[in-house]
Amino acid sequence: MKVYLLLPFIVSLGLCAGQSEPWDKDVGKPAPDLIPSAWLGTPVELDHLRGNTIILAFWNADSNSSYGGPTDALASLLKDYEKFGKMLGVTFIGVCFSPVGNAKSMADQAKRYKLEPFANMLDTCGATATLYNVPRTSTFRLVVVDGEGKIAYNAGKGWHWTSGEDAGRYIHHTQLEKSMKKYKGILGVDDVPTPMLKAAHYFDLQQFSLMEAEIVRVTATDKTGPVAAFAAHLRKKFDLHRQSRLTQIADLSRTKPVQAYRDAMSFLQAFPKAEERSTVTEMGQKLLAEPAVKKELDAEAAFQRMLVPEMRKITTTKQYETRIAPLLAGYQKQFAGTEFVEAAVNACEGLQEGVNNR
Repeated sequence: MKVYLLLPFIVSLGLCAGQSEPWDKDVGKPAPDLIPSAWLGTPVELDHLRGNTIILAFWNADSNSSYGGPTDALASLLKDYEKFGKMLGVTFIGVCFSPVGNAKSMADQAKRYKLEPFANMLDTCGATATLYNVPRTSTFRLVVVDGEGKIAYNAGKGWHWTSGEDAGRYIHHTQLEKSMKKYKGILGVDDVPTPMLKAAHYFDLQQFSLMEAEIVRVTATDKTGPVAAFAAHLRKKFDLHRQSRLTQIADLSRTKPVQAYRDAMSFLQAFPKAEERSTVTEMGQKLLAEPAVKKELDAEAAFQRMLVPEMRKITTTKQYETRIAPLLAGYQKQFAGTEFVEAAVNACEGLQEGVNNR
């Protein structure tokens, strides 16, 4: 039997041996949908990555974090990206779960930490992080999703096997390799012409504008049969992927209208020149007219407008009690029944916990 341990540096990420959860607590559970407020890069949807192994990196680089920033963990993440990211069938996604973040602050932080070329998603008030059981006071969390769409690892970085054939290795590395060995990936190929490796990588990352630019660059000088054939294959996969996302939006509109609306907005950003753009725009407008959808979006907007500006000013428990607590009570009353309220409460409680520990 393999045994695992948590290395001491995880304490600097807001996790320590006495309070951290096992890396395998959520293993085998379906990966929850992402709840994006904004994207840096082309939007990504987990459902359309079945077959790929996904690395979700939750990060919070707020300077006022009482547990310090994620600098070391993000540097280690980039090493993982260099090791695994350019292999076929692997997708990296960053998730900024700052409770007070916005699109600009995420973009600035992603640039500072060189979190590219993979997409980064703004997770307003940690709505997605809550679904993935990311600790409120953590500044970094790594989740591996296997090719079947199930969680294969969920913890901070640093867990090692201490015995067995993988002794000394990172557990998330072995979980990645296990999934990669079992699932072929969304491209459905074993070999890629060397000149097209970067284009294939961009497809795995779902960064389609980068993919197309790379195809154009390569085929301008290399018109050999294998390269031309693979370029055609990539473009066909892109078309099929776009059509699949359109079909899913239509299906979700009948059962999960809020998710359908978010997916429609992501579609418009991911495929700005798609021939289906007018159709998706119309679908989005109809969904927005539904009371449940509008209330959810209003709840998110109100959190940004009512609570975030005050949350940025809070440095003491007294300030939290006099400024945030009354605002939060009113917010909960106004948006009772929405899914977003739970995430908003979680974000505020995380802030309270942080200032209490200073």
